[in-house]
Amino acid sequence: MIVHLRVFFVLALIMCVPLHAAFADGGENIASFDARITVNEDATVQVIEQIVYDFGTRERRGIFRTIPYSYQAGDETYTADVTNVVVVNADDVPYSFNESRTGGELTLKIGDPNVTVTGEHTYIISYTVAAPFLYYEDYEEFYWNVTGGSWQTGIEQASVLVDLPTGATVLMAACYQGAAGSNERCDKDERLVNVERAGYHAVASGLKQGEGFTIAVRFPAGTIKKIAKPWSPKPKTPLEKYWPFGVPVLLLGALVWRWYTRGRDPAGRTTIVPQYEAPEDMAPSIAGIVYNEAIEPREIFAEIIRLATQGHLRIHRFEKQKVIFSQTDYLLERLQPDKSVDDPVGALMLEKLFQSEYEGEEVINGTTVKGVLLSKMEHTFASDKEDIVDELYAEVYEQGYFVERPDKVRTRYVVAGGIVAFFSGALLIFKTGELYVVTGIAGIVSGALVALWGRLMPAKTRAGVALKEQLEGFKRYLSVAEKDRLTFHDAPEKSPALFSKHLPYAVAFGVETAWAEQFGDILKEAPEWYSATDGSPFSPSEFAHSVQAFSSDFTAASAPASSGASGSGSVGGGFGGGGGGSW
Repeated sequence: MIVHLRVFFVLALIMCVPLHAAFADGGENIASFDARITVNEDATVQVIEQIVYDFGTRERRGIFRTIPYSYQAGDETYTADVTNVVVVNADDVPYSFNESRTGGELTLKIGDPNVTVTGEHTYIISYTVAAPFLYYEDYEEFYWNVTGGSWQTGIEQASVLVDLPTGATVLMAACYQGAAGSNERCDKDERLVNVERAGYHAVASGLKQGEGFTIAVRFPAGTIKKIAKPWSPKPKTPLEKYWPFGVPVLLLGALVWRWYTRGRDPAGRTTIVPQYEAPEDMAPSIAGIVYNEAIEPREIFAEIIRLATQGHLRIHRFEKQKVIFSQTDYLLERLQPDKSVDDPVGALMLEKLFQSEYEGEEVINGTTVKGVLLSKMEHTFASDKEDIVDELYAEVYEQGYFVERPDKVRTRYVVAGGIVAFFSGALLIFKTGELYVVTGIAGIVSGALVALWGRLMPAKTRAGVALKEQLEGFKRYLSVAEKDRLTFHDAPEKSPALFSKHLPYAVAFGVETAWAEQFGDILKEAPEWYSATDGSPFSPSEFAHSVQAFSSDFTAASAPASSGASGSGSVGGGFGGGGGGSW
């Protein structure tokens, strides 16, 4: 067979002209590594490797070639027998060699220990491998590590020609070169088809020491005999395959138990009593946090409304004329700057709002008004907002409404879940195999579960539960429809002053529209702390929409700026491989 294949190797040498660049290992290098592989219907393959090894000026006795015959596939270890080993030179003269098998590798030590060689020599190694195939339902695959990656020197150029059995077709094929695990495609490849047979040819060049060359050829099921052993691992049960998915299930049970013992609020009253006043001296932002267990943008905006209703500032809404369109902006005018603010939240709000970098002036209704402009806060107020948020969380904790600060409780869970999800994602990216995929997905689900569960874990004290019930009664009063107001006995009489007094709390609870609609027959003009220059007639519902628009614009301005910013195989996969060197 070797004689008949000499034409192939001559053509390969002509097509793949060796570069003969000197490698760093004392002048030694492999000028070319050309393989011819014939796939037989009995599920064996005949491999012929022609290795042109240049010893340079070094005096050596020959080469050794290691060929794996034991492989790890999933959780199973299989043996692919390597037999019928023959080694000859370019003139078909046999080389002396000896075989040794250890550690799942066949080592061929080629050469005469009593004869030294230098310069370039050709070694043609042929051997038969039993059933090195992957079997699937619709196709079979020959996944072969052509050169191996453990040669002591580099390989200037490598090629492989695969012949399939008569009548077979190549469904898919790919080749890879580089270090172990690399999915870099090789220099060139092509599927070969003629009247009787099909095959695959691939070439890789410039392989450095430790780099390899791998191919994968897929052909229809039934092309070769299906061998149950060694390359058809016994199917695993669903429990063996998917046991990592039990981790999120067990984790969910542990989280439920932790919530039951650590995150559950104490029991409160069974009925909610209507309330017509907010708790005394309580800021609307604090009320919103206790009610929602978190700070939302409307809680901070509610503080601006409160400061306005208490006479500390006036909100001006005006239109800026652009080239074609107009743009809505807001100016906050500070009133009575010498007037002190009793509560720390209000004082901090005024300090953060009225900074020189936000200052400006506008002509409003014919008068020049100085203050801070919402347009100047865009994306720069975000850090100031974080200081306000921190102060609010500290307040609700110091006032004894929560066992721990809600933000810190949630942060612990988010960080823990993020770490689990990060390493699970890394497992998916850097590891291959069904077990790693299942484990990675289960880990990501577990991490997400922990992070989301943190939203349930802030626990209120008994004082916090009692306050939330009181706030629930107050919210019901603020959000009731006009036609249902008769259900609230002894409710205070409606007036513009009452509207402004409770509006900040309605904003904090998200019911400002319902609250405004109750005053449709009372409010005929805007409150003195608010002005608009659009000239439209005043109505409470329209005013509520304006408040919502201001809230949305303020939320956007206080937000941080956004930042813009089937070849699944790899080298070293499959069967074959090994390496070698000189001796």
